[in-house]
Amino acid sequence: MCGVSMKTKLYLDITNLMQVEFLTGIQRVVREIAVRFLKDDRLDIVLLAYSDELAGFEILDGERFFDFFTKGQGMKANIRTGKECPVDAMESGAIFYDMDSAWHSKQKRSKLLPAIGRAHV
Repeated sequence: MCGVSMKTKLYLDITNLMQVEFLTGIQRVVREIAVRFLKDDRLDIVLLAYSDELAGFEILDGERFFDFFTKGQGMKANIRTGKECPVDAMESGAIFYDMDSAWHSKQKRSKLLPAIGRAHV
């Protein structure tokens, strides 16, 4: 694989950041890390947020996220795409990064994390 670089696929759960209307503590940290990851050419980032309507993860628009949180452009609601990302559709070998305040999530980690593991064995 000389000269070939493969990007690391990273699924980033930012559910709580998308739900709240304030940026304090962990929300500022999540925003900053997400922005830096989006700027990193070595990473293929898929931003995710839990959606009640989909009863699972929704893929978020990375460009709109970046513009909203770095330039104040657009509306937060427009970051949502309505596209579902089922756990079993996540790429094998990818990283699921759970850095947001998951204790607020409707998707309990005691069920989610084993499901991700089972889907990619």
